[in-house]
Amino acid sequence: MYKKIFCGVFILFLFAIYGNTIEIPVDWQYFQDIHIKNTGLVSAKIPSDTVDVSRENLEDIRIFNSAGSEIPYSVFIPAKIEGTERTAQDYKITVRDLQTVIDIKTGISEQIDSIAIVTPANEFLKSVSVFSSSDQKEWYTLAKDKPIFRQTYGIEHLRVEFPKGSYKYLTILLDDRRKDAIPITGLSIHSASQESIYPDDKIDADIIEKIESPGQSRIVLKLPVKNLRLSKIMIDTDDSLFTRKISVLTRTYSQGEIKEAYLGQGTICRVSIDGQNSFENISIPLS
Repeated sequence: MYKKIFCGVFILFLFAIYGNTIEIPVDWQYFQDIHIKNTGLVSAKIPSDTVDVSRENLEDIRIFNSAGSEIPYSVFIPAKIEGTERTAQDYKITVRDLQTVIDIKTGISEQIDSIAIVTPANEFLKSVSVFSSSDQKEWYTLAKDKPIFRQTYGIEHLRVEFPKGSYKYLTILLDDRRKDAIPITGLSIHSASQESIYPDDKIDADIIEKIESPGQSRIVLKLPVKNLRLSKIMIDTDDSLFTRKISVLTRTYSQGEIKEAYLGQGTICRVSIDGQNSFENISIPLS
């Protein structure tokens, strides 16, 4: 098992072939070339070797053009604009023919990409399908036989994802053939996130320590580069079926003591229903 980290840092600067020529400091130990074809306001990715030897906030980076003139710049950290959660207000629940049917009028004009079930039920695993319509006459399949579940110790996956779009009406079908229907006390609709135009990099993290104790495994990772801005962590494992609750922390040394701070937490899983309709979620978003 190993981990992949997703990250990226960019700079935005005004590039030109003119300017007051200055002498580049000869005692600076680290430098990399950035090849720019266009003039004007441009962006370029900061090489990972530069990020590694820079100060934490990258304040010691300098950019010079080919004439030796220093160029002003701004550091830009890619980030997607997270969508918002809204509680569904207009829906009807019907239990019939070994199915729980939820008819929803979304009342949302912007694009949505998932919906989560709110239930007090414990210890369940169900197959869920989602359909959409603009007129309640013609229906389209958004998701088919996707598992939702809840286990002990807070391990759960209650959200069904589907292609983002503007949907006026949704129908959710929960398959109750394996087990009795569960009570539904609410629905949470997620408006689609806006992805950054800059792609993340994928880097491998080395496992330098693994401590296993009853009910918990603690894995210490080492990143190949310092000062990275992390967006998510992905767990790579050969296990065919599993569910785990994951917490990601970082350690810092301050005033003579080691402190830990949470970067993210969630559930990773690889599940299937009756050997079919497999589903996996093996990444945790990081703040």
